[in-house]
Amino acid sequence: MLDGTLRLARVAPYLTIAHLPEPPEREPQPIIDPERDDDAARYLRRLAASGRAAGLDSVYYDNRDDGHSELPPTAFPQITRIRYDDVLRAKGLGYGLAGALLFDRIVIGNSSTAYTSGPDARSLPRHAMTHPPEPQRAYASYALNHIYVYPEHRDHDEADLFPANWPYMLISQGSSYSDRPFLEAIAMTIAAFRPETLARLEREQLLAPTVQMVFRRAQLRVRSRSAYLSGEAHPAVFDADAIQPVRMMALAQSIAPEDIPPMVRLRVEHEADELVRDGSAPRGYWFDTPSSIARTWYSGDEPRTIILSSSETSDPNQRPLRFEWLVIGTAPENVRLVPQGPNGASMRIVFRQGALSGQRIDIAVIADNGRHLSAPAFFSVTYGGHI
Repeated sequence: MLDGTLRLARVAPYLTIAHLPEPPEREPQPIIDPERDDDAARYLRRLAASGRAAGLDSVYYDNRDDGHSELPPTAFPQITRIRYDDVLRAKGLGYGLAGALLFDRIVIGNSSTAYTSGPDARSLPRHAMTHPPEPQRAYASYALNHIYVYPEHRDHDEADLFPANWPYMLISQGSSYSDRPFLEAIAMTIAAFRPETLARLEREQLLAPTVQMVFRRAQLRVRSRSAYLSGEAHPAVFDADAIQPVRMMALAQSIAPEDIPPMVRLRVEHEADELVRDGSAPRGYWFDTPSSIARTWYSGDEPRTIILSSSETSDPNQRPLRFEWLVIGTAPENVRLVPQGPNGASMRIVFRQGALSGQRIDIAVIADNGRHLSAPAFFSVTYGGHI
């Protein structure tokens, strides 16, 4: 139970980190529900019996919808469940979008909720993308070994209403309960890492990026390196039919601590002075965060150019990196990629704007350390804008 005596650290104007106590002493627990007998459960039990699985004793679960779409206590008995007392609940810290309060432990969580009325009706992920400082909080969550799942709830049905793509959370196609299969697959993946690999991922704060890579690389239709290096692997919203828990666990188990991939850090190196200030906010600017940058560009037929750099990305084992750049969401002839130096770390990107009206274009950047490809970072441009 989290209560008003929780030790908090304010590390930025928008971010507070809570120190969670050590998991309580208890008898050894099974790694997965003993009643579950599908292929995934049997595979995870085999890994655990051989001593190759890290398990979930170090993992905390944060349900943020008052139990509406909660993982049952029997699903993964080793997980420690976060509960908020009345003081914290009265502050809204235990419900809806995570980020106002984050933790110094591995956390998986979900909230099968949305803003359902009024002019600001939208899913929690779309709210996070469009309301500062939520993008910065989402990145902080990603960098603190937190993995949250939220439904797209009507923002990805007839049309894709998201203004950006990012790796900071998993967004499930559908509404209530669509998040549960993703949450279960994430728990199994974390449990399946080698003990020494999970410890290194936690220490290097690379668990969330690595789980994102594993999830995307093990999808049903992603069967090769070339498939991973395509838009097929990196939509803004994922369908539960693509989840392959056994493949996810096998890939997680294969990652040695000396081979873990980096988190791609992306920055704008140069962009034309095209953002028009409207009051105090630049028109056309959504956010800049280390693994996701977003803009909205408006009408006009002239090409637009931006130079992006991933040179601040470093491999945790000092392996040399090469970078792959993907155009997602449009015909390749409408976006031109011009490398600016060795190893693909910087890229000049020319957008033929007139041909892109009404679309969102994502540029995904993936690092290759010679052992594993990384999770993507994204630069997103929406033509016309979603708010």
